[in-house]
Amino acid sequence: MKNIILTRFIHLKKTWISFIFWLVLPLIGTLAIVLVTDELGEESKIPIGIVIEESNEQSLKLYQSIEDSSLLNVEKLNRNQALEKLEKHELDSVFIIKKGYENSVKKAERNRIITSYHSNLSFAYTPVKEMIISLVQQETGRSKTAYIVENLSKDYNQSNRWTWEEIVETSEIVQEEENLLNSSFSYSEDDNKIEKSNDTLINPWGIWAILSILSMFFLFDWVVLERSDSTKQRFIFLKLSHSKYLLGNLIIYTLIFFAMDLITYFIIQALFIPRYLNFILVLLSFKFMILLGIFLIALCFRNLFNYYSFSVLLTLIIAIISGAIIPIKDITSHYPSLTWFNPFHSFLSEEITILWTVLFIIFIMLWFIREETYNHA
Repeated sequence: MKNIILTRFIHLKKTWISFIFWLVLPLIGTLAIVLVTDELGEESKIPIGIVIEESNEQSLKLYQSIEDSSLLNVEKLNRNQALEKLEKHELDSVFIIKKGYENSVKKAERNRIITSYHSNLSFAYTPVKEMIISLVQQETGRSKTAYIVENLSKDYNQSNRWTWEEIVETSEIVQEEENLLNSSFSYSEDDNKIEKSNDTLINPWGIWAILSILSMFFLFDWVVLERSDSTKQRFIFLKLSHSKYLLGNLIIYTLIFFAMDLITYFIIQALFIPRYLNFILVLLSFKFMILLGIFLIALCFRNLFNYYSFSVLLTLIIAIISGAIIPIKDITSHYPSLTWFNPFHSFLSEEITILWTVLFIIFIMLWFIREETYNHA
């Protein structure tokens, strides 16, 4: 192993500039894209229309909560005006707070109390819809809690019973003082495990994931270079087999990437999205899966140009269909089985990546056994 490390660093000594560039690209690229996007977002908020069919305390409270979002430009319109602007693509989406909303909230009913409209150009409809749904659920949850408290008071014959209004008002005060509920808003997959509010336009970890794949593809060109016939012939005279040499280098790169990923985690979580420490395991398991996958792909190529072309094309495809940047929640909600085929699903759901990692390990073991058998034959 010592000789493998020494040999690898001799190679890196000649290409250290490009190596460092691709190594830090995911972190630097993520910071740049998120900061620029957020800066542009300050000047270009998402235009949405709100229609209030019945003006009352609850509907106005919901409207105010929506308007308070720093990412939305809310227009209060009547139904015809809102739909007309939506058809002209002047609004991204329209949400109608239906008549009877207040009564539904007080009854803790949350079905069919908001009607929404969007067009084929509504790029932010899904995250806006999820945000409004969370606000409605918050209010109906308070109402349901108030009824539970009222029933408990009756069951235990409490003399000083609180009214529904007093319970709801108290819950709002406690929530505000204790910071019990916060929501995150992003154009990518929504995140329910965030500890505090963060109005980031895009998911930094989605951007990081795509840039990580691209950078690792270019960093793993050594696999293609060192599978040439001239290189493999040298191992005939060595005790170390060529396959063991490649696996040894894979371990070295894995340790380097893991160290960089830990640095990335602490920087991104400090600037954008605080997460629990167990997210480190999610991050490293995802990175390990990607490392194994790219290693296997690199083993299929002997020409660098074909390898680079395939790498860029595959990265673009993954960026589109993985859900890391473009939301695919509406699709997966109708076809949940698709999540099994999406290597990004576990990572974006903040779960440890297991299925694809195990599959890639099995493929690498089969490759290694075949290579060792061939070398000894």
